[in-house]
Amino acid sequence: MSDPIDVDLGTLPEELPLHLAPEAIEQRLADLIRAYVHRRSAALARSVVRHCEALLLHPALRNEPDRLDGLCCLAGHWRLLAAQWGLATRP
Repeated sequence: MSDPIDVDLGTLPEELPLHLAPEAIEQRLADLIRAYVHRRSAALARSVVRHCEALLLHPALRNEPDRLDGLCCLAGHWRLLAAQWGLATRP
């Protein structure tokens, strides 16, 4: 197994990375998921969702309904993970 991915939570962009090629977004998405395994946080989960959304909106994937369906499910899963962080901090 490789070393944990070092992701600086302070540098995670809030905007969707729509300017990137789908392959680059997928690579960043994989890195974020690997990082989450080692250091769980709401910020990482939200960033995974944003990267899924960027792929869902990417024009290059417009004609790939099966892939888009999978990404939609993946985004939903990570939205739930991000929401759990909010629930865990409530009294």
